[in-house]
Amino acid sequence: MTTWKEIKEKFELHKNKVVLVVCFILVFIVGFGSGRFAGKGESVTTSVPSNYTTTANKAKASPPAPKEKGTDPEVLGQATSGPPVGAMTAECPIKGNISSTGRNLYHVKGGAFYERVKAERCFNTKAEAEADGFVASSR
Repeated sequence: MTTWKEIKEKFELHKNKVVLVVCFILVFIVGFGSGRFAGKGESVTTSVPSNYTTTANKAKASPPAPKEKGTDPEVLGQATSGPPVGAMTAECPIKGNISSTGRNLYHVKGGAFYERVKAERCFNTKAEAEADGFVASSR
């Protein structure tokens, strides 16, 4: 039979290995326990933010709606500054595009996606974008 003194001596000899194994087991248990477990019939899904845009799966932009007679600012003699609504220029103060979910979003300078988004429509003011059916990006 092994005595308590012999067990204590063996533990002192292999103390580092024992501590390492115990730590490994604890890390494994904590890591496994913190993960999400999907039981039978359940599925784990992730959601994509609604204002996330990619170049791979953009919906095609619909052609602009015909303007009503007498509403064009140039015809009415009003001066317009910057490019006309919808013009594709290098300098676009407000970029409008259609998100992967089909929503018409506009992005302003300083926004999270302004630099990444390819402008499908270009607007001079937020009011022009909203009048054309676009809503502000949440970021």
